[in-house]
Formats: sequence, structure tokens, C-alpha cells
Amino acid sequence: MSVVIIPTYKPDETLVTITDQLWGYGCRIVVVDDGSGEKYQPIFEKISDICIILRHSENRGKGAAIKTAIPAFKRREGYGYTDGTSGI
Repeated sequence: MSVVIIPTYKPDETLVTITDQLWGYGCRIVVVDDGSGEKYQPIFEKISDICIILRHSENRGKGAAIKTAIPAFKRREGYGYTDGTSGI
């Protein structure tokens, strides 16, 4: 299983296209809304059926988005995440 993490800030319809393509390839997709705001929620709603969507209330950057995504995915999939040193 391939897992793709997509940190995003104020996305457009390209995010929908990319996630649809990745889903078609059999990837699991984690999208981190990095403080985009209410105006962008319709984009996230369009992909919510094929992606795990996580949110930051304010923009914290790509590194923080990845640090949010990895443990959240592991917990969701039952990997028992503890210290962040092992890979997905």
C-alpha cells in the first residue's frame, strides 16, 4: 500500500484532479488543510470520500503538516504510533 501525504494551503481544483488520479492508482491519501480557511472548504468536501482530511487552524508549514499526518494515519490504521521514528 502506498500512502501519499499532501500538505495544502488554499487549494484549487487541481487538488481534486490529483487526488482522483492517486486514488485510481490505489494510493491511500492524507491531505492536510494547513489553515486555508472557510472559503476553501468546498474543495476539501469534494475529496473527503477518498482522502483522510486533517486540518490546522492556521498555516504552520509543510513540515508541521507532515508531522501531523504521519501519526494520525498510523493511529487510524492501528499501527500504535509512539515516537515518530518508524516509517509508514
